[in-house]
Amino acid sequence: MKNPLSKPHLAHTHWLQQRLSALFLLPLSYWLFIFAEHCLHANYSEMLTWLHLPINKYALIAWFLLVCYHGAIGIQVIFEDYITRHRQRLAIWTANTFFIGLALSAVIFLVQI
Repeated sequence: MKNPLSKPHLAHTHWLQQRLSALFLLPLSYWLFIFAEHCLHANYSEMLTWLHLPINKYALIAWFLLVCYHGAIGIQVIFEDYITRHRQRLAIWTANTFFIGLALSAVIFLVQI
């Protein structure tokens, strides 16, 4: 049975957004691995100094935002495919609220560093 909540142009848009967010996450994830490797060999003050550089702070914020966005789109597609219609909206709303809260808390934490 065709899902009345899904529309073909929305499916294409979600597909494109999922691919673009994954594409943007590739260099940011590489940067994150460099940061993690740096953390293994640095003390606390060196890590804070490194995080205070604007490029590093903004890259970490961008990574968190993109990961949350990418996850929200992916989980929405799963919910649309595997959850019955009457529970879909609640499940999607709950997941989106979770990802928005996660992204906001990460950004607030990083801005306060």
